[in-house]
Amino acid sequence: MSFGNPAAERAALEQTYEDRTDVLRPGRDREGNLTRTVYELVYGALPCALSRAGVQSRLSRERSGQNRAENRLDYDAVLFLAPEPELRPGDRVRVQRADGETLELELVGRAVRYPTHQEAAAREKRLI
Repeated sequence: MSFGNPAAERAALEQTYEDRTDVLRPGRDREGNLTRTVYELVYGALPCALSRAGVQSRLSRERSGQNRAENRLDYDAVLFLAPEPELRPGDRVRVQRADGETLELELVGRAVRYPTHQEAAAREKRLI
C-alpha cells in the first residue's frame, strides 16, 4: 500500500473495523398534548471501530458539578467508520463490540470526514 491512494488506504482501514454500530436519530412523537423524543434507526450494523479514552478526570468532574455521591462514569470515545453515513450531533449510537460488549453513546460535535473514513466524537454516560 502506498499513501496517496485513498481506495487502498480505505480498504486497509476497514480491515480493522471489528465492531458494528446502529445509528439512531432523535425525532418527535406527539400524542395529544404531549410531545416526547423518540430515537429512530437511520443506519444499522455499520462496520466501525471504537476507541475509548477513559474515565473523566477529577478536575473535569469538579468543573462539571458532579459530586462523589453520583458515582457517574463519563467516557470520551471516537467512532471510526466509512465516510458516507451522515452523522449528526445528538445522534445516539449502539456499538456492538467484537467481544460481545454493547455500548450506547451520544455523538457530540460534528464528525470529521476524510476520503478514507470519518471520525465521530462520542460520550458514554452511565451511573454505576
